[in-house]
This record gives sequence, structure tokens and C-alpha cells, in this order.
Amino acid sequence: MTRPDPFIEFILRRALDYPDRWEVQGLGMLRIYLDSARRTRLHIWSLDFRTPGVTDIHDHPWNLSSHVIAGRINNARFDRKHFRLSFPGVEYREIGLKCGGDAMLVSEPKSITLYPRASEVIEAGEGYMQWSDEIHATAFEEGTITVVHRTLDEGADPDLAHVFVLPGAEWVDAKPRPATRHEIVHGASLALRAMGL
Repeated sequence: MTRPDPFIEFILRRALDYPDRWEVQGLGMLRIYLDSARRTRLHIWSLDFRTPGVTDIHDHPWNLSSHVIAGRINNARFDRKHFRLSFPGVEYREIGLKCGGDAMLVSEPKSITLYPRASEVIEAGEGYMQWSDEIHATAFEEGTITVVHRTLDEGADPDLAHVFVLPGAEWVDAKPRPATRHEIVHGASLALRAMGL
């Protein structure tokens, strides 16, 4: 276990001081922006925040770097082309997505074959980077805390991403919504436990 981060501990212990800033996002996280430019977010991961049946394979409108403060992330990436180390391909439907609170599909599905890579395990104290067009899905240990910093490429649409759905399956959105006081307390408690506090 890594040494507790005093800034993150301060936020978690005073989580209810910022009730209007916390959101639940259906991929399985309670989150809060740490800066006014909305580029850096604190995530607390739990299945309690995950939308049942959510479509979790996606890319992003922006590049990101993520640092695991406590717990563990399993990042599964997918390639659009077959490489020597990739596993056999799986057919999906790729659909354009307008991100955010008013999330909606914005393009017709097109057939694509994705080739999964071996999953990366990122432990507390470690981090990883990911380009906007990299396709991935995140699994996590309960209570895992990550800090994610986002950067947008010049000219890129800050709200356009893609989701990948198995044939015959329906898209289930993960759009963010305001967190309840109970969810804030629960998430902060999970995170403090993950930090050993």
C-alpha cells in the first residue's frame, strides 16, 4: 500500500463540503473535477455506481493520463487491426456518441472487428497514458481512486467519442448525473478504506 496522499485525503474527508460538484458516471465511478478548466478529475470506482448492462468499450474525445492513488485498475485495450500479439478478433458495432449529461448516439452503427490486447494491471502508485482514439474498457478493484488529466487535440470535438456494442446488443448509456449525499458519503468511505485510512 502506498503512503496516503494528503490532498486526496482532505477532499475525501470533506466530501460533503462540495455536494454540487460530485457526479456518478455509469461506467462505475463517483467523480469530481479538481480544477476550474475541468481537465483533471478524481474518480472513485465501485460497482455500486455502475449502470447495469452499461456499454463499456469506448474511446474518448481527448487524450488522458491516469494515476492510481489507491487500489488497482485493469485496463483492457483493443486494436482495430490485427497485430502479432493480439488475440482473435471479435465483431462489434461502432457508433458515434455525443458525450456528457445529454449523451446520445449520433451516427449509424458500422461493423468493425476489434482485437483485444492482454490487459494491463495498474497498481497504486502507477499510472498510464492513453490516446483519444485508443479503444478500451476499465475494470477495477472496489474503492480504487484515480486522478485523470485530460488534454484535447487542437481542432478535436470535445464531445464526440465512439462506443462499441456486440451485434444484437443495445447501447446502454453511462451519462453522468449529480450524486446523492448518500453516494458521496459511500464513495468517500470506500476510497478512504482503499487508502488504509
